[in-house]
Amino acid sequence: MSAVAPPSERCSAIAQPALWSMQEPIVLELAPERVDLGDGAWVDTMTGFVRGGDTLMDTLVNTVPLSTGRRPMYDNMVDVPRLSGHLSTAVVGSSVPVISEIAAMLGDRYQKAFTRVGINLYRNERDSVAWHADKIGRIMHQPVIGLVSLGAARPFLLRPLGGGKSRKFVLGSGDLLVMGGNCQHRFEHAVPKQTHPTAPRLSITFRHELPKMKS
Repeated sequence: MSAVAPPSERCSAIAQPALWSMQEPIVLELAPERVDLGDGAWVDTMTGFVRGGDTLMDTLVNTVPLSTGRRPMYDNMVDVPRLSGHLSTAVVGSSVPVISEIAAMLGDRYQKAFTRVGINLYRNERDSVAWHADKIGRIMHQPVIGLVSLGAARPFLLRPLGGGKSRKFVLGSGDLLVMGGNCQHRFEHAVPKQTHPTAPRLSITFRHELPKMKS
């Protein structure tokens, strides 16, 4: 069960933003660097892919319906520690055109149709996402998942599926991370809670559609 979060539970301002991050959103030429994780998995990263990230974050928070959710944990139902919204790229892009622009650029590079967008708002240091691999990895061979981070810098962790030494990527406002190859089959990822006060952070996750079955 979920409910759309009222404005009071969202964020409308970013603490002490960099001047360049408050400009109108501009997407730079896509030129990521690849990190080989082994086992046929890889991630591509690019710092500062989107300029004006804090402006884009404010726009999305006030445009996309973000919901609270609950999940079972042991014998109790607990609140999901973040706000989320999942829509089609076309719907979000109709009011925030830069989203469609990013999806098209990712599609050209990775030869996928990125038709779905997931928005996750981490309101403070207590919000997080636990270790997991995306469900698309269960039904698709070598899916590609793109993620643009906005707002406060937060660690994005990757480790071998089931446990092991993790690798940390600190994603700042406007940074891009793309997971591909066997990443969803061989690795899992997390955004951990922080031990110090942390400003809001929002992630935009781009996912592509399943390949059409031949008739």
